[in-house]
Amino acid sequence: MTAEELAVLLGDWSGRGSGGVTQRLAVALVHLVEGGVLHDGERIPAERDLAAALAVSRPTVRAAVARLRAQGLADARQGSGTWVRSALPSGHDPRLADAALSGSGINLAASVPADAGDLPDLVIDLADLLATDPAHGYAPRGLAELRAAIARRPGARPGGADTVLVTGGGHAGLVEALGLLAQPGDLVLTDVHTYPGVLDIADHLRVRLLAVAGDGDGTDPAALDRLLRREQVAAVFLQPGIVNPTGRRTAPGRLAELAAVLDRAGTAVVEDAVLADLDFAGRAGSLARACRRAPVVTVESLSKSAWGGLRVGWLRAEPALIDRLAQDRSAADLGLSVAAQRVALHVLAGLDDVVAGRRARLEGRAAYLRDALLGGGLEGWSADVPDGGLSLWVRLPVGDSRPFTSAAARHGVDVLPGAMTTPGRGDDPHLRLCFDRPLSQLDVAVQRLARAWAERP
Repeated sequence: MTAEELAVLLGDWSGRGSGGVTQRLAVALVHLVEGGVLHDGERIPAERDLAAALAVSRPTVRAAVARLRAQGLADARQGSGTWVRSALPSGHDPRLADAALSGSGINLAASVPADAGDLPDLVIDLADLLATDPAHGYAPRGLAELRAAIARRPGARPGGADTVLVTGGGHAGLVEALGLLAQPGDLVLTDVHTYPGVLDIADHLRVRLLAVAGDGDGTDPAALDRLLRREQVAAVFLQPGIVNPTGRRTAPGRLAELAAVLDRAGTAVVEDAVLADLDFAGRAGSLARACRRAPVVTVESLSKSAWGGLRVGWLRAEPALIDRLAQDRSAADLGLSVAAQRVALHVLAGLDDVVAGRRARLEGRAAYLRDALLGGGLEGWSADVPDGGLSLWVRLPVGDSRPFTSAAARHGVDVLPGAMTTPGRGDDPHLRLCFDRPLSQLDVAVQRLARAWAERP
C-alpha cells in the first residue's frame, strides 16, 4: 500500500476525536487495523512518504506508529519497516451468532455508530457527583434529574419523571420490559423481520415469538388482528418508527390502524423507538401516543443516536407500569452508574443538534453505499435507500444469504444475514449492512464483497 492510498483510507482523521495531532493519527490507524481495513502482514508506508501524504511532520508519524506498536497492532522489522499485526489471526471466521459485535474484518454487521466522534466534549468532576440526589448515589429508577429530562423528550405520552425508568441501554430495557410482561412459554408477536436482539432475548426468557405479516407500509393490521383473536398473546413487540433491520418507517395511516387493533385487544405493547430519532424526515409518530387503551412500554436509548458505549437507555410508560418494572428490577439491579447518567444528561442537552447532523450524514452514506454496491459488480443485488437508521437492507439473488456471509468474512467483511432477524431463523435472502462507517471503509468493504461474490460456486 502506498502512502497516498493509506491517506485516502484514513479520511478526515485530523477532524475527529480529541487530543493532539499525534493522538488523532494514532487512533485513526488503530481503527483501520481493528476494523480489518489494514490486513495482518501489511506494510505501513515509510515515515517520510506518509508524512508528506498527510501533510504532517515525520516525528508525528513516527510517534503515531509507535503507539500502534505499543498496542501490539504492529511490529518493527529490522531493515524493512513496520508491519501490521492484526488483533485477530488472519482468516479468522467468526461464529455466525457473534458476527454483529465481534467480527474480524470491516464490521458492517453491527448496526451501531462507528465511534464516539459525535459526542460533545465531556467533563464529569467531583462537584457533579457531590450534587447527586440522593447523595449516596443509589437511584434504582435512575437520577430524578435525568428522568425529568427524558420525560421532556418527544415520543411517548406526556408525563413526568414517574413515567421513566433508566436502563443500561435499549437492549437491557427490552429484557426488563418483556421479562415483566411475558412468562416462560408465553407467546409474543413481532414482525417477520425484527430487531435481531429480540430473538436472543426470547431464547433467554424462554418465550415464543410468532411473526406477523407486513408490507411496505409496516405491520399488517388485519394480520395482527387475526393473530390476536386466534392466539393467547402476552405482548406485542413492534418498531413503529424506523425498523431494524429494514430501515423502513411505518406509514402514518398504518400507525393509527395498528393502534385501533391493539386497543381493541388490550394487549400489552413493547414499542422499540431506539431508531426513531434517526428518521431522515424527522421523528414520526409513536404507538404510545396513538394507543388509548393498550398499555405501551416504549424502549429508547442513546446507543444509536449518540454512541453505544454510553450504555444508557430508558423505558417510558404509565406510572403504574414503571412501578411494576422498578419492583421487578430491584432484586437484581440497584441502578445504573451515576457517572454514566451524568454523561447522559450532558449529551441529552445537545442531542437535537447531534441528531440533526447525524441524520444528514447518514442519509448521504446510505445512498453512497447503495450506489457503490449496485455499481460494484455485485450482479443481482438490490437495495433501496432506507427511510432512516444505520443500515441498508440488501436482497441477494439466493435462497439464503448465510453461506455468502461466511464467504464475506473470509474476505474481511462482516455482514449480518437476514436469517438472524426472523423468528425461527429460517432461510432468508437478505443482508443487513451498516453504512455508519467512514467512506473509505465502505469503499474497501464493497471491493471485498465483490471479490467474495465473484468467487461463489
